[in-house]
Amino acid sequence: MGRQILFYATSKDIAEMINYIKSFGWIIIKKNGDEINADFVYDLSLSNSSLFIKTISSKIELINYSDGSGVYLDKVNSEIVEFMLPFRYFFDSQSKNNFHYGRFYIETDKYKNSPICKMLYDSNVKYVKNNFFISDNHFAYIGKDAYHLYKKGKYVPINFSGKF
Repeated sequence: MGRQILFYATSKDIAEMINYIKSFGWIIIKKNGDEINADFVYDLSLSNSSLFIKTISSKIELINYSDGSGVYLDKVNSEIVEFMLPFRYFFDSQSKNNFHYGRFYIETDKYKNSPICKMLYDSNVKYVKNNFFISDNHFAYIGKDAYHLYKKGKYVPINFSGKF
């Protein structure tokens, strides 16, 4: 188990979030440890894309799988915070406006024992709380652009029973 904050967002909301993250000089990396490009544009059609946030001085460890499947971040031993992006969720042809939440996530031990990870997590949670709207049941937050579309019925949060 760990700590997490859930949020719904559009590509515009995510771009603003990424600008915030980069304004501190923090680096967003993929699960193989590669940094995302400077011109990274988030596409909501990507499914379940987890990125990770690190500082310049974060300790990063990689695991090279012997079966040839590749090199991946050692999530337990690296000083990173998970940044799972929200995504469009299609389960039939009528569901083009359905979206799954994104989240910032950190394991409890990392939160307690790594000042770098705690700072990364707390700073991003603060950003969400200050810039997104919270649901009536306090389950999740929604970005300003997503909220505007939500009010028009063009953004439908799934796995969610509350209201914004």
